[in-house]
Amino acid sequence: MIVIDNHAHSLRRDFLLMDGLDFRRVFSESSSLKVIENDVPVSAAYRRALRLLGARLGVDEIEEEEYLRLRQSMEPADFIKDLFDEVSLGAILLDDGYGGPDFISIDELSLLSGRPIHRVLRLETLMESLIEKSNDLDRLIVSMFESLSAPEVVALKTIAAYRGGFPVGDPSHAQAASELRSLSDAGGGKIRMAGGPCHHYLLRRALEQAGSMGMPVQVHCGFGDSDLDLSRCDPALLTGLFREFRKTDFVLLHCYPFVGQAAYLTSVYPNIYMDLSLASFLLPGLLHRLFQEALNVAPPTRLLAGSDGHTTPETHYLGILNTRDTLERVLGEMVAEGIMSASQAEEATASILFDNARRLYELSARG
Repeated sequence: MIVIDNHAHSLRRDFLLMDGLDFRRVFSESSSLKVIENDVPVSAAYRRALRLLGARLGVDEIEEEEYLRLRQSMEPADFIKDLFDEVSLGAILLDDGYGGPDFISIDELSLLSGRPIHRVLRLETLMESLIEKSNDLDRLIVSMFESLSAPEVVALKTIAAYRGGFPVGDPSHAQAASELRSLSDAGGGKIRMAGGPCHHYLLRRALEQAGSMGMPVQVHCGFGDSDLDLSRCDPALLTGLFREFRKTDFVLLHCYPFVGQAAYLTSVYPNIYMDLSLASFLLPGLLHRLFQEALNVAPPTRLLAGSDGHTTPETHYLGILNTRDTLERVLGEMVAEGIMSASQAEEATASILFDNARRLYELSARG
């Protein structure tokens, strides 16, 4: 069955030339060199990844050095296509707000991979770029709305979890305008949205506009890079926001360790969806339990497949491979336990891997 990867990022241009340290970095959310050097190589996720990746090259118990040497001789396009084809990855929704100029563009990745890549627009990155050009709040909002309407954009994404955390405040226009002037007057350094009045005011305007446009908004929740405060990344803290913006569809990304909270929200609010991306390649040993929890609370019509793959295509491959295998296992157990029939399990599989994303993001109209 073809899979739509509901959330991922692009690849480094030189991904085949990555050294051991750089390759290990994609298997950890830590910024600590000590962790990357000493802890990642012995982690369950990394050991499992090397075993699976070596096996597909015909080498059992492969070592990091040998794997990296073997992949260096391959052609980038062939390497990407082979990985994506093996897991029937049909399309990717890609947040291009991560990576910068050293990463492959959406159009280039589509050509290299031979499949459609749809753009997800990161709101905080957009806000920061617009503030560098204007300190007029109303003009800035007009420019922001123009960017949201770009034909290649299929969804929006907020990283408010990284930038001050949840909940999202409700500042006034005057408060937002005042902070905007301060940000502009400060000059010198790069503008950074960090949970202040301007950030939250603009975010609310974007959520309103998304609702009127019928455009889903992806929301980072739960674990991630080491600069976030995990206690402020619980999606339950956004319950009031979800009620207020009931015309806007939200997709809760990642969710661990708040999978139960996210699943509950999908079960009671018609505008909430979720995925288990990032956990799908970083926490393979936990994925069975996470899918059990999600599927026993969330309707299968509200779950999406996602890898959160980034930097190198093995992450996309592993995320989708683990998702497919774990989903099949968990649904099979639910059939054996009499929770659902075999045909209902097949229906749930199709919904989670393909149909939900195609419908939610209106991908059938985009080819």
